[in-house]
Amino acid sequence: MKTSVRVHLLLLALLLAGCGSNDRNERPARYRIDEENKWMFAAVQKADQLILFEGLPHPTWESELLVEERRTKETVTLHEFSFYAAPLDIPAEDKEKLRGLLGDERLYGRWQGEAMCGGFHPDYLAEWRVGDDFYQFQICFGCLEVWVYGPDKDLRYAMSGKAAKTIENLLGKHSKHRPPRSTKMAGAD
Repeated sequence: MKTSVRVHLLLLALLLAGCGSNDRNERPARYRIDEENKWMFAAVQKADQLILFEGLPHPTWESELLVEERRTKETVTLHEFSFYAAPLDIPAEDKEKLRGLLGDERLYGRWQGEAMCGGFHPDYLAEWRVGDDFYQFQICFGCLEVWVYGPDKDLRYAMSGKAAKTIENLLGKHSKHRPPRSTKMAGAD
């Protein structure tokens, strides 16, 4: 088989597999949440308390700013990532919106491997409490990923671009610790 025919067949196979698509808003059935993990999203809908932490600057793209923030601000480390220690206070209406979004399994898809965006780095951590149990959602808008830590299980999911933008718009208006990103940073997490 000639090289050009092989290249065309390879490109066609990649396109059919989804590698040629940049639309992360649509989720084929193979990305749906597994039945065994749906309980976690249902539990968030019952949460009676939210603690919301804002993530520090990105260690790759904003390394100097990260060093300065760690030097001058109080931080906590949760699941190997740093957050500003003082939780964000958001109105009850926005808490309900966030609960609806993070508890909606339709916004998530199966994690497909490491994103090529400089590495997962959570912009926020939303901790939902249900009685004595808690569920922590680390949200990265650059990777379009959510890492979920529950009482018995840790999960990693992809997020649609539309869902990420909705959550980012909701939480972004409450940002109070993290300095604005430089124009050099636009689009990167």
